[in-house]
Amino acid sequence: MKKIFILPFLVVMMTLSFNVKAAPGLDETVEFMVNGDNGWPHKKKWSIDQCVLTITDDTKLEPWKNEKLDFNKVIFSTAKGKNQANGSSSVEAECNGECWEYYNLGKNLIKRKNFFMMAPVNIDRFGKAINNFITFCPGFKSAF
Repeated sequence: MKKIFILPFLVVMMTLSFNVKAAPGLDETVEFMVNGDNGWPHKKKWSIDQCVLTITDDTKLEPWKNEKLDFNKVIFSTAKGKNQANGSSSVEAECNGECWEYYNLGKNLIKRKNFFMMAPVNIDRFGKAINNFITFCPGFKSAF
C-alpha cells in the first residue's frame, strides 16, 4: 500500500522542482537595471564591487558620464519610482552621505547625497529588479 503512494508523490515532487525558477543573480539583476531587455540606443558598460556600481558611457548621448552609485549608503525605504514619457523609468532615494557621483557633460565631477537611477523599462519591472537587488545589497538601514 505504501509503495502505491510513493510513486505519485515522487512524480509530483519532481514536477514541482522543475517548475521552480531561481531568482536572478546579482550580475543579471544589475544588467537589467542598467540596460533593460534591449538596452538604450546603446549598451552601457558597468561593474559592481562591494555594492558600488560604476556605469561607463562612452557616447555623447548622456548628460552625465561615468556614474558611481554607492548602494551601501542608499536608504531604500525612501525610494520613489515613476514612469518617464519615453517608456523608461526612474527611482530616487535619500542617502546616508554622498552616494551618487558623475561627471556632468563629461567635465565637472558632481557628488550628490541623493540617489537617482534610470532604466529603459517601466517602473513595475524596474521595481522588481530593485527588490531583487536589495537581497544582495540591502543599502543603509535606518530605524526610521
